[in-house]
Amino acid sequence: MTWGPDDWSWWAGSERKECLTVPAPFDFVHQILSNLPGRLGKTIAHLGSADAATLQFLASNFARVIAIHDTSPGLSRTRHACAELGIEFRRRALGDLGSSGDRFDVLLAVDALARAEIVGLDAIVAQTRSSLVEGGLLLATFPAAPHAPVAYEMRLRDTEGRRPSPRLHEIELQYRLRRAGYRGVRIRRLRETAEPGAAGQESLLCMAVRRANN
Repeated sequence: MTWGPDDWSWWAGSERKECLTVPAPFDFVHQILSNLPGRLGKTIAHLGSADAATLQFLASNFARVIAIHDTSPGLSRTRHACAELGIEFRRRALGDLGSSGDRFDVLLAVDALARAEIVGLDAIVAQTRSSLVEGGLLLATFPAAPHAPVAYEMRLRDTEGRRPSPRLHEIELQYRLRRAGYRGVRIRRLRETAEPGAAGQESLLCMAVRRANN
């Protein structure tokens, strides 16, 4: 099942530039997933560790849920808690997402891709695209780099060396997603609710579509 052009029309507000304050980035992810058209007939893959509550939420909103992880200390407890939900668990490295040949309608990655070193991030992002059906959706969060008060050179290619756990700016994330072949890229900066006077942690929430260039 593929997606129609109206599936993302409600997301048009993401073009606003202000930072949206939320209790936690995943709360906003829940809101997005709960409003995706046709979700009850779609397959979603969750990349990275997930707690039982998250997987239960996905199972109640999608026809098929596949949990893909490279390592998770609490995996056995999570599998036991989700035993009656029919969730499929796969152990796979970030750089080996396409090995099974599975294709997903939605790929969810909450900070999971950000664990890759910046030199390998492009290859992993390209693999996420190849694992989606035509018209499939990547919904992912990344730690956000702070806005700089002055202009500076941003090196978008892999010449910057091994920068672990990348924190990205909107323009850099958009560039990498589009270079991997994604279309319809939408990015929103989120700030976690913090104590009064404290600067909450910021994340970039992105939606990107696998769509043929025609």
